[in-house]
Amino acid sequence: MSTPGSIAPGAIQHQNILDEHTPLLGKGKSAESYAEPDDNAIQLRLKNSGSVARDHLASERTYLAYVRTSLAISSAGVALMQLMTAVGKTQAFAAPFASAFVVLGILVLGFGTRRYFLVQTSLISGFYPTTTLGVALLSFTLGSLVTIVFGILLADRMKHS
Repeated sequence: MSTPGSIAPGAIQHQNILDEHTPLLGKGKSAESYAEPDDNAIQLRLKNSGSVARDHLASERTYLAYVRTSLAISSAGVALMQLMTAVGKTQAFAAPFASAFVVLGILVLGFGTRRYFLVQTSLISGFYPTTTLGVALLSFTLGSLVTIVFGILLADRMKHS
């Protein structure tokens, strides 16, 4: 337990990590630079101290999850188009809802890409940006689309039964 005015050990480590990041922020270059540009590619080589590699690899895995999610949503739009054109009078709704799912898949990919680069930049400066509004908006939009499509399919099924 820390007393007022004292710094917890985790905070000291965090401050040291921030000090290692200062060369990237333009405050001078030290002998043990945290990040340095690679001459052969457009990338940074990061010194693996603490949880640096683990954090950046986790960010890459999260980005790949966004890619998989966007592909699944877009594929659901294509499958929905096939299903709704084969079922009764829902053909009029097929193209708009299928298009909405494909557009939502593209938006998820864009959101994931933007988020990946934001997290990479923030991790280098020693911070981590949280996101709640984007995920909540995505969840609400997807949930609304699925509910509306389910209602249309159910109404058509009930009418033909």
